[in-house]
Amino acid sequence: MGDLISRKAVMKAIEKSMVDNPHTEGKVSVNHFYEHQHFMSMVIKQPTAYDVDKVIERLDSHSEISLDLGVSVIKLTDAIGIVRGGGKGE
Repeated sequence: MGDLISRKAVMKAIEKSMVDNPHTEGKVSVNHFYEHQHFMSMVIKQPTAYDVDKVIERLDSHSEISLDLGVSVIKLTDAIGIVRGGGKGE
């Protein structure tokens, strides 16, 4: 999961390419437009790869109160696993 990208940035790039249509012929120009609309719908349908709220929720549920410190703590290996998982799991 090392390839997180911004959905908004991808949508802007597709929209820009759709508007900057180099095709001037009728059918080709129309096909260009509809292909880009199809790409945009595919991007929108993709699941979120990283859910910050779920990461926070899982970190919170795995933390324990340290009697010595009086604060919530979590094992580093558990925290790394949760962050790497993007909130997914358990």
